[in-house]
Amino acid sequence: MKTDTSQPSLELTLKEPPISFVPLPGREEPAIWVSKIGVFKNWKPVEENQLRVFTLHRGLNILWANPDGANPEENRLSGHGAGKSTFCRLIRHLLNEDAAGTAAFLEGLRQRFDNPWLVGEVWVSGQRWLVGRPLSDHGHHSFAFKGESLSFDYPEKPPRQGYKEYQEALESAALGGVVQKRLPDSQKELDWQRLIPWLSRDQEAHYSGLLEWRHKDSEHKSPVPSHDDRGHILRLVLGLLNSQEKELLEKYAREYEQHEKKVRERPRKESIVENDRSRLSQVLGGSKIPNPDDVEADLLKANLDQHVKELRESVNLEPAKLRHEEEIAPFIKELDLARAAWAFADEWAGELEDVITKKEAELRGETLPAAPRIEPKRRDVMNNMMKGLGPFPGYCSHDMNDAWRAKCPIAKQRPTDDDEVVDAVKQIAASPKSPKEDEISRDKVELARRNKVVAERKALLDTAQAKVNALRTRHAAELAQINFPNLQAGQIETYLSSFKQSYADLKTWDAAIDEHHDQKQKLTAALQKLSEQHDTAVRAFQRLYDYFAKELLGRQVTGEVEIKAGKSIHPEIVFGGKRESAALKVSKWLAFDLAAMVFGTTNRDCHHPRFLMHDSPRESDLARGIYSSIFTTVQKWAELFGTEPPFQYIITTTEAPPDHLNRAPWRLTPVLDASTDEGRLLGVNLE
Repeated sequence: MKTDTSQPSLELTLKEPPISFVPLPGREEPAIWVSKIGVFKNWKPVEENQLRVFTLHRGLNILWANPDGANPEENRLSGHGAGKSTFCRLIRHLLNEDAAGTAAFLEGLRQRFDNPWLVGEVWVSGQRWLVGRPLSDHGHHSFAFKGESLSFDYPEKPPRQGYKEYQEALESAALGGVVQKRLPDSQKELDWQRLIPWLSRDQEAHYSGLLEWRHKDSEHKSPVPSHDDRGHILRLVLGLLNSQEKELLEKYAREYEQHEKKVRERPRKESIVENDRSRLSQVLGGSKIPNPDDVEADLLKANLDQHVKELRESVNLEPAKLRHEEEIAPFIKELDLARAAWAFADEWAGELEDVITKKEAELRGETLPAAPRIEPKRRDVMNNMMKGLGPFPGYCSHDMNDAWRAKCPIAKQRPTDDDEVVDAVKQIAASPKSPKEDEISRDKVELARRNKVVAERKALLDTAQAKVNALRTRHAAELAQINFPNLQAGQIETYLSSFKQSYADLKTWDAAIDEHHDQKQKLTAALQKLSEQHDTAVRAFQRLYDYFAKELLGRQVTGEVEIKAGKSIHPEIVFGGKRESAALKVSKWLAFDLAAMVFGTTNRDCHHPRFLMHDSPRESDLARGIYSSIFTTVQKWAELFGTEPPFQYIITTTEAPPDHLNRAPWRLTPVLDASTDEGRLLGVNLE
């Protein structure tokens, strides 16, 4: 059984082709970007209802929350709690993410304003859309109008059309060029909802990893793909995972799942084999049991066959069975007679009980339905039971009074004056009743006597039955003892068959494990080959990553990218070895995101929408000098294209931007300041 799951990796070494930032035809502007976003305290989204409107542009956009504020001596936290993360959440909501903010923010907004709205302008594939999303809980619907702006002539009631078309436009703009979208781990389709978390990382996630995009503390409602699927999202969007590799990865994921499942289940299969082996060994007196495919197995089989034959030949049940039949015959006869006597007596009493019931009904003037007649078959059975029985004490076909008067010889005991029957007869004779009532009374006395006979016959029947049952139990025990070797032979055959079957199942299971392992190895080799075939694109991306790593950290560092076959991308910062400090880790992810955005402008196979938003990366332990270089690096790239860069980059910060960028158009208006209500994101304090 093969269980090795190690995989080769492809180390990509840097070459030095010239880096081009010139956008490809059709990539001269972002596929998706936001030009305006506003929050309004009520419908309509007009100036008198305006809480705040921000104007953004292509290229660098800085939302600054001044940590000094209006009164720095009294408030040193003015940059915090001003609304930077809420600003990012509102942009994400405008871009079709579900949650517009935390529950606390929405609750505060709804308590302060009855019907707040989020309205903005979003450019999708070169077309401007006016998008509106309700922030109240009144049940309003989102809307979208293609080609319109915030100056739209709004109707009296919020519209509800166009949003589905806007969602479809976002999907097409972001992922329309991606041919294969299925994620191999979950088998779900890559869509805009699964892509936007990478393009707009949560500040709460603290930039802790390349694939850490959302944190539960942000109360987001985005899908959360698995770690492997997030890695595949990067490669699919960057175009570093071609369609053939995607197919192989899906096959690899299936083989890996089946292999792991069978490896996990193998101990249970092996336990069944060992239990069957132990059971067979015990019935053979502790003999060692080899595996069915061992050399000793044939000898064991021959010995077992001979042993089973001898056991079966040692059993002869016929003499005991004949003796048992002779022993039980008189008891069976006694039981039959007792059963016949009881059945006849029970019928005898039952007939009189029916007669009494009929007479009592006649006395009341009622007519009962005719009593069911004894079926001929039933009567024949009773007659057969009575054959040879003869008369027995207490039975007579005539009334006992007549029998006594006629001095019937069968009535062997004549009643005395103290006899209960004589006494009952005297009482009946002395009572002033009608002849019919007297007759019924005498019948009931007779019925009591007959029921007494029935009870006696039932006791005799129970005794006879108990004798037969006891004898049969003893016979069965004796036969079981004689037949034990035969049972032992059957056990040996059953246990041997079960052991051979469970062992065969284990062998089949191991063969399947080996097959899945071999398939994984073949797929890994094929993936490795494919990775090598398209490493030109990987090298191009690595050149961009190295460029941004140097821009952020200095020329002495090197940015490297490692791709493991079938796995995710691993960017590294090398400075006398790979570095893992907190600041360098954050720098790795920022440099990677920026390189990915640029790659979307220059590489045909990359499908990055050229929109990127970073929420306060400085607060993730990023050094001030490194943080400042983000602004200058992005602006240096934007200046290559004049006023219409092919990307939009939004960053929020409590750190003051460099002086030359701390003004319009790069710094958004207004500057946030949590020390005053007017300085907060919406110009009001929602706490």
